[in-house]
Amino acid sequence: MKKRVAQPVYLQIADDLRTRIQSEDWGPGSMLPSRADLAREYGVALMTIQKAIQPLLEEGLLVASHRRGTFVSESAQAVLDTDSEVDARVADGAGV
Repeated sequence: MKKRVAQPVYLQIADDLRTRIQSEDWGPGSMLPSRADLAREYGVALMTIQKAIQPLLEEGLLVASHRRGTFVSESAQAVLDTDSEVDARVADGAGV
């Protein structure tokens, strides 16, 4: 992941995780690496990973199961498709 100065690190990680879900590195139902493993992978504190995962949980891309882990939601692709449609409308000047 290439760090961008203007954006907080946790948002950069959230974007990277979103991209990995969209590219189907992790498909629906896939379990993400543990938060500790992700913290090591990105070279950040565990709290940063928790902060990065939170918006993805709120968007419905991920679901967390206590003591089991964090998983890509079964509806993740539909969520991403909806976001892409909104982005396209905004880019065309038709949205918001």
